[in-house]
Amino acid sequence: AMAAMWGLLLAMGVPTALPSSKAGLLVANSEKLPRCLVVVDRHNHKSGGTTIRDIYAHQQAAGRCLYWGYGPALPSWEKLMELLSDPLLGSSPLRLCLELHFRVPYYAESVPKLAAIRDRALSAGTCRVVLMTRVREPLAYYLSFWRWAIMGRQLTDRECREKHALGKHAGARVLPETACPDRLHGSSFVEWAASVPNLQSRLLLDAGAATCIEEPSRRNPPPLRLNGPKQSCAAQAANFGAEQQKIVGSVEAFDEHLLVLQKLTEWRTADLAYVHNTPCYHHLPPQFKGIALPDSHPLVCPNRTQCAELIQKIAPIDGAVWRRYGLPFRAKVARELGGESVLDTRLAEFKRQRVALAALAQGLANASAEAERLPRGQLQNVASPQRYYPELRVRMSQRSYCRPGKVALAKGQLAERAVATIPPTGDTFCMPVPPKLIQLMQANYARQRPMTHHLPIVELHSQPPSSVRGFARWAQRAGNAQLVRAAGLPSVPPACEASDLIPVDERGRC
Repeated sequence: AMAAMWGLLLAMGVPTALPSSKAGLLVANSEKLPRCLVVVDRHNHKSGGTTIRDIYAHQQAAGRCLYWGYGPALPSWEKLMELLSDPLLGSSPLRLCLELHFRVPYYAESVPKLAAIRDRALSAGTCRVVLMTRVREPLAYYLSFWRWAIMGRQLTDRECREKHALGKHAGARVLPETACPDRLHGSSFVEWAASVPNLQSRLLLDAGAATCIEEPSRRNPPPLRLNGPKQSCAAQAANFGAEQQKIVGSVEAFDEHLLVLQKLTEWRTADLAYVHNTPCYHHLPPQFKGIALPDSHPLVCPNRTQCAELIQKIAPIDGAVWRRYGLPFRAKVARELGGESVLDTRLAEFKRQRVALAALAQGLANASAEAERLPRGQLQNVASPQRYYPELRVRMSQRSYCRPGKVALAKGQLAERAVATIPPTGDTFCMPVPPKLIQLMQANYARQRPMTHHLPIVELHSQPPSSVRGFARWAQRAGNAQLVRAAGLPSVPPACEASDLIPVDERGRC
């Protein structure tokens, strides 16, 4: 199993520079992007994938790539592989950002095919294909997953049993102890972790395994592999084998990972700046909402050395992958970018951009929370911008942006039949993507939602006047202008054509 894992890990390659062309309708004329770019991210749980998703959303808003999220269904994936395998790939403009996250049973066997597509396109100079994912230090990974999906279940079970012992269940009648959640998840981090070997590797190769890890008693979990048999959770764990995988970064060196991505895609470093995502911890009792137990808590890991030894014992494949690819990743980035001093300089600049963006996000959140506490009648007199979201930078620095939209279906029209008849492009389409790819995304949407009344498109859109005015007013208040400038945004959005910010029509001009 270990030898097979190395097979895909060693398939990692770094493309060289390709001829580039001017970007689409929305990107600055001075910015050059590859004519054909396909970025595929294997979003493993708890490995920075949500942040990459936000970066994708920002790039789509700017017209740099079409974002296809979460993971295509199998029939759509097979057709996408055919499209990418076409010898004419790159003959027409194509920029695609693809996320493969949950229930992608085709992934493990698709990586060699994707690598072959990448290498063939690179050799021919027709398209740039980037394959990426991230690994994490094994103990940190186990702790992160436990807090995200297991901690709340254990605390809920613990609270239930304590109430039962006191004769107070749900503040009313006493229920039998069987009414409390079962203890299939254990009663502490150590107890749970000991029952889940090679967690990171297992999820990386078999995303569907998360179903059994979160719900061990589930009777009919989805098959893990393409055309694979349906197995119980116990059988899935017993038959796990580490196969092939592509590794290009680590969570512990996440900024370094993004600098490599910047080199491969020619996206501007400033457009890779991100705001840290706070995890949403599942199944927590009300009094614990938003709270993560610290490592030193008795239920977690009061003796970190013992915890590390436990993970080393139960997750040898996770450990081997980390030692071979996670630990040396920073040194690899330094070699790619020109040495440690160059890397340190670029990281420091990138951190300044991240800190500025985070400060702006916090300022917007505070303003929105402050406005929400006011009586409804006073809102029009208050600068009340929207909270920060990934597309905001594009919306406030350009007159128009790319936005996911919908095409309504006629009453009684079957979505799958409608896909072939609805034009995938038009006057509002805002980036160069082959019509076949749009139709493929629409067909995938229809297949996953057979009762849908609409199909997705991506359209050119203008920022709503109220949002423009709210942001502009807030940006010019004392203290806020500096936050806006540091984040690289104009204090008066381009949609505002007058400095007095008085709305003059319904088209968004201020």
